Amino acid sequence: MEEPGTEETGSGAGADPGDTPDGWRWTKLGDGGILKRQIPMDEAEDIQISYILTDLNVEVTDSEEILLEEEYVVPWEEIHQTRVSSGGGRVEIVNDDPDGSKGTIVLGLRFEDEEKKRLPISARIQIPEDFRGELEINTVSGNIRIPRFEGESLEVATVSGDLDGGTIRGAVEGESVSGDLSIEKAAAGAELSTVSGK
Repeated sequence: MEEPGTEETGSGAGADPGDTPDGWRWTKLGDGGILKRQIPMDEAEDIQISYILTDLNVEVTDSEEILLEEEYVVPWEEIHQTRVSSGGGRVEIVNDDPDGSKGTIVLGLRFEDEEKKRLPISARIQIPEDFRGELEINTVSGNIRIPRFEGESLEVATVSGDLDGGTIRGAVEGESVSGDLSIEKAAAGAELSTVSGK
């Protein structure tokens, strides 16, 4: 396990760290806690968000940075911490395979209960309202809720998770295997496809 303070960290070690050098803030809550971080946009034109089992709430905010808040049911030293990077016109927020393989999310992943506990159960991601680029969101079974988005395009892919979308200014592409996909309004049009979902 890596110590807190690195950009691409895996898990914490030792006591609850509070503020860490890389900008994370851990707050103990019951057996688990809340992990928060501000992520600089650095003139990003593309935001990529990838989780596995985590329910995602994506919102817009008047902040100039991305605000990330995750909830865990295990203590700091046991979590599988999200990897964050920004630069080169892109921001990436990734919490994928907890075994450390850093592989692409694929159909058929299986996790033991202990592995599942290490992942965040929910994440709230606030994006600056003046962001006009592309947003890509991938999950396996996590549900995605995005009430409003002002960017150029939204691309969502899930295996069994649902998409609940509100008013989207740009074009929307969404696909799922068994999840339900819903967009209230897509000003630039929407293409949604699912195999067995609604």
